[in-house]
Amino acid sequence: MLKFICLFLYLNFTALNLWAASCCGSSQAFPSLILGDEKAQAMIGYSQSRITDDALASGKWLRREDQNRTDTVKIESAFLLTDRFQMGITLPVAQKSNLQGENTWHLADTSLVLADETWPEKYYSWWRPKGVSYLQLLTPTGDSLYDSPEQSFLTTRGRGFWTLGIGAAFVKRLPKWDFFANTELHHAWGRAGNSSIGEPYTAKPGWGTSQNIGVGLSFDNWRLGGTIGLVYEEPIIISGSVRSDGTLQRFTTAGATLSYMWSDSEGLTLSWSDQTLLGAPVNSSLSESIALSYSHRWLR
Repeated sequence: MLKFICLFLYLNFTALNLWAASCCGSSQAFPSLILGDEKAQAMIGYSQSRITDDALASGKWLRREDQNRTDTVKIESAFLLTDRFQMGITLPVAQKSNLQGENTWHLADTSLVLADETWPEKYYSWWRPKGVSYLQLLTPTGDSLYDSPEQSFLTTRGRGFWTLGIGAAFVKRLPKWDFFANTELHHAWGRAGNSSIGEPYTAKPGWGTSQNIGVGLSFDNWRLGGTIGLVYEEPIIISGSVRSDGTLQRFTTAGATLSYMWSDSEGLTLSWSDQTLLGAPVNSSLSESIALSYSHRWLR
């Protein structure tokens, strides 16, 4: 049973972080990491996310009725460079739709990660977890609100900023239970552009952070898991002909997963998440998502 858990954890925490803030594309999501004894792994997943509410800067909620939806196909892979070091990549492609129609599939923001098994399991401990530290680069390959004055929900798939994050992930396995924690801090570089009337402006984001915790229960070839993820982003300051000090963004994602593994190397995970259940969100479009992912791993 223990040999299934690391793959289940990988499926669990990548599938739930496809789209963190639907209005602005993906945030610094959980990276593609090897947390078990594999030398390589790959995953392909499909998700459907629907914005249900808008949490305003004042904290007031507005119900969405425009039937907006984001369909995403995401491919992830990770592989060892040495016995301790690894590299991962995430490539999402998304299509958006609402009452006005839908657009074609386009690449969203991609990410690259370099990781080190900083805290290996050298001996058995009932409490000491295995830990991996990492650097993650989020690249603005998806169109954002800043790329064109004509941008709308249907054409926005990214945040629009180069973002570098540093983080650590920890996993602890017991006979039937497993526990997971992740924390990361990131910063985005500013960008310049022109407004809809041709005036130059500069958009400068600040720091952001995210934390995830999770627990899972395994039985036979199945695993049932639950997660809570917190995201915080400092305001984006706009300067130029029009100035705005922006508003911080904050939201909490609650999720659940059901996984099944029919061999030592292959498995499926069904995931569900909702951003309206917990916390006090601010300046965020809140969504409900469902995802299905398939994963394959290659053992050392």
